[in-house]
Amino acid sequence: NDAAQITTALDDVIQARDHLLDAATEAGTVAHRLDQAAEHLANTRLEVERQRSATEDADLAETITNLQRSQTSLQATLQVLATLKQTSLLDFLR
Repeated sequence: NDAAQITTALDDVIQARDHLLDAATEAGTVAHRLDQAAEHLANTRLEVERQRSATEDADLAETITNLQRSQTSLQATLQVLATLKQTSLLDFLR
């Protein structure tokens, strides 16, 4: 009778060990996924910080000057196009 109880207890220990190994494997998998997610988050945080810094560091005066220069160029181009549109073939021949 003791042999049967020992065998049953041993089977229970083996089954518990198998469950423990399965749980440890699952915990390792979850830990690996968490590490990957943390690394991805850190990389994303660095990229956001880089973009924020680039945006904040933009020279406002230079940006406004460039915008005004572009607007002036656009207006001049539109005036030339309007003048050319009004010019006839006879005007070119003179």
